Amino acid sequence: MWEDSKTGLKWVIVRRCYFPGDLPENIGHPCTEASEVYESNHDSTEMAGHIQGPCEVLPMSKFKEETERRSRLGLEENGGLHPVFLCKWLYDESKGLFQPVTG
Repeated sequence: MWEDSKTGLKWVIVRRCYFPGDLPENIGHPCTEASEVYESNHDSTEMAGHIQGPCEVLPMSKFKEETERRSRLGLEENGGLHPVFLCKWLYDESKGLFQPVTG
């Protein structure tokens, strides 16, 4: 994150992620799960004010661990946690293709 000294605007570099419904219809999607997003290979510079809130994008093993941990916490304690999303596929924007997440 950095601040533009002339305008005072704060900027961040982010890795774009897509919900399945955000992708163009002509791109074949892999099977999806309820909390799945596709991480892309596209970094972009965005104004910090466009960020809606913190979240984590996790591979399958970490996603399972985190959802199990949260279910043990119970609903009352879970309310203040930021959302987590599953990422099993990387989306290559320039080629319009998916690759499985490794590791």
